[in-house]
Amino acid sequence: MVKAAIPSVSPANILIVEDEPDMARVNSGLLSEEGYSPEVTHNGLEATQTFETGRHDLVISDLAMPGISGAEVARRIKEISPATPALLLTG
Repeated sequence: MVKAAIPSVSPANILIVEDEPDMARVNSGLLSEEGYSPEVTHNGLEATQTFETGRHDLVISDLAMPGISGAEVARRIKEISPATPALLLTG
């Protein structure tokens, strides 16, 4: 298997929103190995509060979460910072 190179914008600060601890750990670990600075939150409310008080270059969120969905997280992020990319993933 050939490992694809991820374009570097290091040290990008990436907010990860994932309610499954194992997935959060894997995503954070992979991004860290590539030189990024991930910060993990475990639900939509925590994510929006963390985003408001921090500086993040990208938000990666699980789409299907209890409470506030990933789509709602992305909408709130865009209200705070329209230029910040938000990537939604689902398993």
